[in-house]
Amino acid sequence: MNPGQPYGHYDQGYQNLGCAVVRQIGAQNYVHFLLELDVSGMSRLRAASRSAEHTAPSYTAFVIKAAAQALHEHPHLNCMIQETPWATRLVSLPDVIGTVSVERMVDDVDMVLAARLNDLDQRPLWKITEDLRHFSEAPVDEIPEFREFCALAKLARWLPSLVAALLRLPTLSPHLWRKHRGGSFVVTSPGKYGGCDAVVGPWPWPLTFLFGAVKLRPWVDDGGQVVARKTMHLTIIADRRLSNGAPLARFAERVRELLEHPEILDPTMRTQPQDTDLSDSRSSETPVNSRTLERQPC
Repeated sequence: MNPGQPYGHYDQGYQNLGCAVVRQIGAQNYVHFLLELDVSGMSRLRAASRSAEHTAPSYTAFVIKAAAQALHEHPHLNCMIQETPWATRLVSLPDVIGTVSVERMVDDVDMVLAARLNDLDQRPLWKITEDLRHFSEAPVDEIPEFREFCALAKLARWLPSLVAALLRLPTLSPHLWRKHRGGSFVVTSPGKYGGCDAVVGPWPWPLTFLFGAVKLRPWVDDGGQVVARKTMHLTIIADRRLSNGAPLARFAERVRELLEHPEILDPTMRTQPQDTDLSDSRSSETPVNSRTLERQPC
């Protein structure tokens, strides 16, 4: 969806489906980690890719890759939460699958859809970025997850209670979960549409990653000087049934490390030579004042 595109028409089926999702989320308790990240490393890798006329990784691709890598290193968190009439338990997932939210206009209705990304340990950043572009631009009928969601939205116009029950089916078994939800985490980035620096709001996955606008903000560097640096506010939301706070905090810190040192995520990527001018690298920092922040592009 184009950031400047107007809102679509109201659709009762989509509204009923959204209400069912919200009720499912509201029944749980979550812990939230709010991180401010220096994106200088990501910006340098993006600039290097553009200079080499390669696909420049999107910030969403970086977050997806970092989440997948951190889960690979913390496999006890790569779980689904199985809920049956008899018990609730954690079920380890055999591989790391990510889900990403995609805003699309479907029949003049502004919808948020979810698409799965498999084999994330094998996908380089440029491939994840191209997959995200495909989800945003390909006809909705060509993406199985989108077709399924649109069919549920149509059914929800007339049978909202049935659709609410169908939405809970994936939590009954690992097979249904992997088929309809994917893995243990979802990534959404509403900040690219403007209007928000930070976003807080869980999705019905054990882990939710959200980030707001990437832009210049005041930052205290290693020398104690306040400079203008491009940063991101990342929120990691975890279902409290997934783990205690300490393991989740260590996981969140590892995500931070990976995003602030993104060359770890994809060793095939290299930054540009030192004599190349990168407007968003640390070498171009200047002390912060009101004029600095006003004149710098975001």
